[in-house]
Amino acid sequence: MLKILYHLLYFLAPFLVYFLWVILSNSNFTNKKTFWVTLLAILMFLISLVFFRISDTSSKNLDYIPPQVIDGELNDGYFKEIDN
Repeated sequence: MLKILYHLLYFLAPFLVYFLWVILSNSNFTNKKTFWVTLLAILMFLISLVFFRISDTSSKNLDYIPPQVIDGELNDGYFKEIDN
């Protein structure tokens, strides 16, 4: 969970810096369309993360075998069920 928050913060850092810069420069930022578009974009991004996490139906008992070159031929990668 901390890794997800770290990457999310890393992504949102430029927006937060810009937001703070505009607020500290005493402009009327909340009346601008940019603020509402940015807020809506971040909200839609978070909703999409939650949606795709909830709707994930992939099996957790699969191991990914990457593509391999065997005898000069490229074999595609595939998922193999883990033996328990």
